[in-house]
Amino acid sequence: MRREGASHMVPNRLTLRSLSATAVAVPMARPLGTSVQRIDIAPLLLIDLDTDEGVSGHAYAFCYLQSIARSLVPVVAELSAALAGLPLIPLDLSHRIARHFRLPGIVGPLAMVASSVDTAIWDALATVADMPLATLLGADPRPIPAYNSNGSG
Repeated sequence: MRREGASHMVPNRLTLRSLSATAVAVPMARPLGTSVQRIDIAPLLLIDLDTDEGVSGHAYAFCYLQSIARSLVPVVAELSAALAGLPLIPLDLSHRIARHFRLPGIVGPLAMVASSVDTAIWDALATVADMPLATLLGADPRPIPAYNSNGSG
């Protein structure tokens, strides 16, 4: 199947092989002040999604506390086992993720995992289509103002 504007052939279906997560702590050039605390290290959860077809997608979540980022690594590993082998179809996987987290609910840190995995899915689909995600979704890429980029943008 050929996507308009793409320079490569896009497979009809990608299959999720695995998800992995890495917790990192990135020093911030300028601390972020909140009403609760000052954050001078960005605790991030890096999400990597791999497909059977060799396409990868990536995303990250800003977790506020290093302990939260570290605690989510095994949650992503467990979610990977639940999703492995499924077609890379965003809405279908979103429903599967919601079902996986039904008992605790998709709130707080679990919402961070769910949204980051969704972002990684879309990143993989844009990668295989060889186009910006905005274009894949039917929009034209353009600059947009960023809220509180903390001097990084």
